Amino acid sequence: MGTDNIEQRRKAENKAKRQRAKDARKANTRQPIPNILILTEGHSEKHYFENLKFLLDVQNVTPLKSTYTDSYGVVNQAIKLAKEAKKDGNFFGYIFCVFDLDTVQDKRFLELILNFNKANKDTKIIPVYTFPCIELWFILHYECHTKPFAKTGNKSIGETVKETFISDYCPDYHETNESCISSIAENYKMAIFNANKLFEQQFDVGSINPITTIHQLVLLLIEISDRTNNYTYFDKITKEFPLTGWDSKAKIYKMKLK
Repeated sequence: MGTDNIEQRRKAENKAKRQRAKDARKANTRQPIPNILILTEGHSEKHYFENLKFLLDVQNVTPLKSTYTDSYGVVNQAIKLAKEAKKDGNFFGYIFCVFDLDTVQDKRFLELILNFNKANKDTKIIPVYTFPCIELWFILHYECHTKPFAKTGNKSIGETVKETFISDYCPDYHETNESCISSIAENYKMAIFNANKLFEQQFDVGSINPITTIHQLVLLLIEISDRTNNYTYFDKITKEFPLTGWDSKAKIYKMKLK
């Protein structure tokens, strides 16, 4: 009987030892950090992410100004760059296409992304939006702006947002003023906080005027910077507003790549 107890105890100890070794191996196994390309339609977005790359010390991130300024052209270039990188053996885990929703006319880019992502396991192309435009994201570095924007006089809705940002927050701003954009980027944590608050309110009222998904990209970059071993992009906004397209008045966010 005593021999049986000793044998059972020995087996239990060995099992526990194997489990501890397994847990230790799992803890020491890090998810590979993905190479990330951030393809922007404008100079200000590129400068912003260059500064954020420096602030977070994320060397695997490459901000690049697209040669195109329309959503379809940006996504087409992303696909081309993805194929070239894969051919060279240095594929991107993610390519984020950053553009403004207020100027999007050709929605065929959704189908481009869908078809590419279905056919490619190594690289995912993710659209990152702001409505009306990038200056809304910059405003969120100062406060949570929830009031809808509109055209004023001869100014487009995007021009109205930019004018508001310059007059109320950053008088020296223009899209090539790198020192100004650098100072904006330093307050990225406040922007994340305000963008989340904005999303919660807009979800309650079913509106995208205004809204942004840029903070979701920034959160991924923070995870990489902190080496959290969780390097997966989580698109909360697209999941919460699940229909395809968006209406002409930009009242309901309806994006889902099916």
